[in-house]
Amino acid sequence: MKPSKFIKEYPVVHGTDRDCEVPTLLEFIRAHTPVASLLDVGAHYTNVHYAKELRTMVKVYHGVDINDDPNTRLIVDQFFIGNACNIAFSMKYDMVTCVSTIEHAGISTYKADYRSERMRLFARLLELSNRWVWISFPVGTECFCPDQFANITESDLTEFETLCKTRGYGYRERFFYTEGAQMRHPWHEHANRKEAVSVPHVVSLGAQSICAMEIEKI
Repeated sequence: MKPSKFIKEYPVVHGTDRDCEVPTLLEFIRAHTPVASLLDVGAHYTNVHYAKELRTMVKVYHGVDINDDPNTRLIVDQFFIGNACNIAFSMKYDMVTCVSTIEHAGISTYKADYRSERMRLFARLLELSNRWVWISFPVGTECFCPDQFANITESDLTEFETLCKTRGYGYRERFFYTEGAQMRHPWHEHANRKEAVSVPHVVSLGAQSICAMEIEKI
């Protein structure tokens, strides 16, 4: 199912979801620079994609992941190892980012009820932020890949939106589509939420529909 109208095409760099996520993330951060403090949730391996550029725009830069990453640790001011929901951070951050991490919550490394865990993580992102949250994840029809991830469905997305509203945050949603990033098809931004959440997951092609939520304290 191809969305009906594309807004913008993103060049193929890695042949992964990051080809649309990274430019969109950096665009959001640039719009709010200088950022006094930022926590990146799911920071493992980000040195390859965006950590070096992000470093130039952030005064205090912390990362957290359930896996250590010595290379990213060299870039950030502090790297926490563990589940962000369970760590008692000593501060709140001007901005919290979370790139393609929430779909793995409760599934890939530590086990839990993944639907509850993803809501707990989303709420935690809002809790840790003083001003802004940027989060991306695959959306589409129900798809569960054991020990890997589960798509965010329309009902999950609606719950995310409700959490934002009840906790005093406004949000903007951006949607991206590819015919297969792993086959090096480019990502395209489009504007139809209904079409985005209706895209099925095809294992051989990888995620085909991505949502990025740009969230700001009202």
